[in-house]
Formats: sequence, structure tokens, C-alpha cells
Amino acid sequence: AYSKRNKKNFFVADQDIQNISYKYELRPLEFQQFTNKISTVFPDNIKYLWRYYYHALGRFQMFTANPANAEKNMLVALAFSRANTADSIESSILNNLGILYQNDGNHTKAVSFLQDAIRETEKTDDELLRVNILLNISYSYRMINQFRKAKLFTQEAIDICERMKAMKFLPRALSAHSSILI
Repeated sequence: AYSKRNKKNFFVADQDIQNISYKYELRPLEFQQFTNKISTVFPDNIKYLWRYYYHALGRFQMFTANPANAEKNMLVALAFSRANTADSIESSILNNLGILYQNDGNHTKAVSFLQDAIRETEKTDDELLRVNILLNISYSYRMINQFRKAKLFTQEAIDICERMKAMKFLPRALSAHSSILI
């Protein structure tokens, strides 16, 4: 049953749904069942919820070596996301599309999606996601021998890690930085 109270709390619930989507990403059928149940609570936002399903399904397919379907499902998730409010899910979808193209060896296309992802993080202030994306862009630039650009993106990631004291990403950033200098 959909009420004003549910609508008012939708954005809190939305974050929970996003977290749950990652929990279910390796079990897409269970996540689809969950999404069907949650759609009865928020019927006006069913398209909004499907972006999580298609993103989780695309990530699942990335990990199970099904890149064609992964790309298709992530592009559907991106379309659903762009039809709604800006948040970190769009950046995450673009980042994962970039990784998908990296895995396929198409680093030029990866850079294009990753740069779009960076622009989206500016709308959401998700600095840790930004660091991850910066390091992914740096990797693609290294793979296409554009070391100066790779170094700039890696340095930005290091600066953010140091400013936020985000030790989780700092070793990866420093490793990427040192591989450019060698």
C-alpha cells in the first residue's frame, strides 16, 4: 500500500534498495523477486527501481563472462537512471560499463564512459566512487600509452584519498602512480 508516508520516506528506502541490489547481484532471480515485491510498496516508482535490477544483473553477467548481455543490461539501467534523479547509481553504472569495455580491450570507449562517470560524481559528491573511477580512467590511459593523462588522474585520486584519509584506495592509487613512473 502506497501512502504519503511511504512517498516521504522513499529516498531513505531507495538507499536501502541500492544496498540490497548489491547484496543480490550474484543472485539476479532473487533480486527480481525482491524488486517485484517492493514495487507494490512504491508503484509510482517501479521504473526507478528497475535500474537497480538491470545494474545488478549486468554486474552479475560481467563476473560470469557474459559481456554482451552485461552491456545490454547496464545500458538499460543507465536509461532508467537518466530518466530519474541524479545519484551515485548513474556514476556506478557508467563506471561498470567502462570496466566492461576495459575487459574487452576497448580502452578508448572505456575512457569515454568513465569520463561521463566522473562528471556524474560531481553532482553527488561521492568521493570514494570518484577515486575508483579516476583509477579506472588512469588504467585505460596507461593501456593506450597516454601516460601523462594517466598520471594526472592517478594524482587526483591520491589527493582525494589523502584529503579524506581514505586508506582503502590509497595503496591502489600509489601502485598505479608508481607503475606510470617506471
